[in-house]
Amino acid sequence: MKYYLLLAPAFFFLTACSSTPVTTQVKHMPYGKVLSLAQEGNSEAIHTLCFRHIYGYDGAARDYAKALNYCELATKNDNINAYTLLAEMYFSGHGVKRDYVRANELYTFAAQRGHAHAQLMLFFIYDGGLGVAVDPSAADYWLAQSLSRDYAKALEVFEHRAKEAAAGNI
Repeated sequence: MKYYLLLAPAFFFLTACSSTPVTTQVKHMPYGKVLSLAQEGNSEAIHTLCFRHIYGYDGAARDYAKALNYCELATKNDNINAYTLLAEMYFSGHGVKRDYVRANELYTFAAQRGHAHAQLMLFFIYDGGLGVAVDPSAADYWLAQSLSRDYAKALEVFEHRAKEAAAGNI
């Protein structure tokens, strides 16, 4: 079980909400234009700023305080991607104290609304007992939910898990 904890950070950083992308138009706009739209209240732009500041991406300096502000603002507009990014901040301890319980709450909110990356992260949380008791049934449930959304990273985890089981490692 805990073997998969080694995989969680890789999937977390490599995928960063890729299962439910922001509107392509906003996602690829220059920083200044995204900032302007965010100031007008555009939820996708606010989410995009959250993402860019977490990862220091596409014209934005890595700034966890700004990222936290943008993520929280976007969640007030019920942006599911922002819930997942905020969960990732708590999961990794970026800009906030690492808090697996809070991450679980935020991932669960997004996962129950169909966010495949959040569902995959819940697999890691329940499989590894991060802030919760180890729960193989819950882990399997969330992995199956993520797989049902055709999330490529979930398929990679499933295939890896199958190989490890066949080898007697789990």
